[in-house]
Amino acid sequence: MKKLIIIGFGNMGQAFYQGLKSKPNFEITGQDKNPEKLTTVGLKTATEADLGEADYLILAIKPQGLADFEISNLSPKTIVISILAGTSLEQLSNKFKNNKIVRCMPNLAIKNLNGVTGWYGINLTKDEQDTLNSIFECLGTSIPLKSEVMLDSLTLISGSGPGYIAYIANLLEREAVSLGFSDSEAKIITTQTLVGTTTLLQQQSSVSLVNQVSSKNGVTEAITNSLAQAQLPEIMHQALESGLKKINDLKK
Repeated sequence: MKKLIIIGFGNMGQAFYQGLKSKPNFEITGQDKNPEKLTTVGLKTATEADLGEADYLILAIKPQGLADFEISNLSPKTIVISILAGTSLEQLSNKFKNNKIVRCMPNLAIKNLNGVTGWYGINLTKDEQDTLNSIFECLGTSIPLKSEVMLDSLTLISGSGPGYIAYIANLLEREAVSLGFSDSEAKIITTQTLVGTTTLLQQQSSVSLVNQVSSKNGVTEAITNSLAQAQLPEIMHQALESGLKKINDLKK
């Protein structure tokens, strides 16, 4: 049985716990500045002895808290899994000099175990890679990445994705209300359309689905043509470029 400790029990730390708690091959403990967060869900607080025996440590604190974070007796065998945005492997290695480090980028959908988690680490054995993959698969889809820089690329698509997809959903809801639907009806219609579309996209390509829905000279074709004429593809590209610039600014 692998011993796993979650440090920081905010949204992401709690999501990791919810995904892993039913797995019999992990013994999980945690630490948080507010121990009541742990006791509320029945999670034991990690002791100094636990830290000295941990196989995996999930670092789920805020990035700005790393400088003041100290663990005196962390075992060299412990693999540190960091979800700290913008904190490089080099920075983490300077903090955990004797440990293997893995960076991961989950998105908020791991809260309902439908997330995407991309991850990258170096000098990992095959068994360690397999265990890490099983940890991240508990939260949804696991994406092993080929380089650390791909974590930035993933942040633009899946990390930030729920936010700007929800932004677009809100635009659709507002349009539905303007067309005469109530607020609750607009939310139901929009949400279920997104759910249904997601199911269809799991079965076919996005281009195929667009073509399937778009009858020649029909309503959907008129809408998609209008979006293209309004340069939506270029707007999306520019939006993601601004996100990448922000990522690079945060590294400075």
